[in-house]
Amino acid sequence: MRLRSEKQILEKEYLWQHVCQCRLGLVGSIAGHFQSRLPRCFVLLLLFAMAGCAKNVPEPATIRGETMGTTYSIKISPSPEKSVLDELHRKIDTRLEEINNEMSTWRDDSELSRFNKFQKNDWFPVSKETAIVVTEALRIAKLSDGAFDPTVLPLVNLWSFGKVETKKEIPDEHKIQEVLRHIGYRKIRVRLEPPALQKTDIETSLDLSAIAKGFGVDQIDQLLQQEGYANFLVEIGGEIRTRGLKTKKQHWTIGIQSPKMPQPKVYLKVSLSNQSMATSGNYRNYFEVDGKRFSHTINPKTGKPVEHHLASVSVITDDCMTADALATTFMVLGTEKGLELAKRRNIAAYFLERDGETMKESRSTGFSKFIEDSTPSQWSMVFLVTLVVFLTAVLLMAVGVILGKIRIKGTCSGLAGMTDDSGNPLCESCTIPPEECSQFQKAQKNVVENDA
Repeated sequence: MRLRSEKQILEKEYLWQHVCQCRLGLVGSIAGHFQSRLPRCFVLLLLFAMAGCAKNVPEPATIRGETMGTTYSIKISPSPEKSVLDELHRKIDTRLEEINNEMSTWRDDSELSRFNKFQKNDWFPVSKETAIVVTEALRIAKLSDGAFDPTVLPLVNLWSFGKVETKKEIPDEHKIQEVLRHIGYRKIRVRLEPPALQKTDIETSLDLSAIAKGFGVDQIDQLLQQEGYANFLVEIGGEIRTRGLKTKKQHWTIGIQSPKMPQPKVYLKVSLSNQSMATSGNYRNYFEVDGKRFSHTINPKTGKPVEHHLASVSVITDDCMTADALATTFMVLGTEKGLELAKRRNIAAYFLERDGETMKESRSTGFSKFIEDSTPSQWSMVFLVTLVVFLTAVLLMAVGVILGKIRIKGTCSGLAGMTDDSGNPLCESCTIPPEECSQFQKAQKNVVENDA
């Protein structure tokens, strides 16, 4: 960068003084008057704040699709080129299809469905991914003393919540007890090398629907990182994983839906970065008999739908697979036992329980730090007050200029440079002779050319 000469600096100072001595119309006048009346730091702070508000922050790119009997949505910031995004979409669909072929109980030829039909006690070879998910499912089952149980599938089907469409009715008690004989996570064994599953009861079957979506979210998270992305949000059927930031200074904001139907709304907002959140509820999938509600959340120990008033649970952990399984666990346990387990294991969990016509909330200590503060920050309040004062002052000054014909200092451009047919300035408030304005404009042009 070249240094300016002393002459150029002096010319700049002259120009500035000359500018402050000229008079103009309303807009330029108000600006000049403000400059002479308010501390310069105040004006600069206001201008920077307004410039920040006017900045257009681009929205993240969005990829949408269907998988696992539900929908998925992925947001990436900043947005990649369309061709890159299309190729990424293809890779995401391919990975999710692979997971479906491994763990879906809705596909008769999936890896898991073939294991469920396997009528031997021998080891059944599976993919590494299936073995990993079953390992985590059995860990959560042990942690919760069986409240979470991946062998609950026969009970789900018995209560008409499975893939086969049947009449919604209460099963015979004898039938429930018969099915319960084959339920129990301890009847399943898993090994990672070589990956395989084994069942000690050939009638036992696995259902990973309460954990597989979370695993799918984690897998897409890994895929996006491998592709070089650092800021994104992955959501499959309401199970979420965040990475990095939505914008340079903004975390990803996630809304927790109120279970009140038929028009649920956002009940609470949380702010996440590099965390996962899963929500489980019983306010959508249920049926009623004689006025009594039966939800799809089955207690593996009783063989029947849960009967407590807990409507939904949201869990925040590092990985989504674990959050997914824990959310179902707490739905089975209910608020009191679920909150006790969350506190004992330092799990961030949020419970919404029906209390008549209202909702009662409970949460573990670890969850509170993620709740988004809806109270305006101190700087936001300062800006709002400043903006109100600024706009009020501008309005009052404008009224004074119009009604009181006040002359206010401005610049030598605009109306001062425009003349009528006789050569007189159109701006009557300008007291600088046209010759001086011409000289000033010529000097300004010379300085600009010397700087170039």
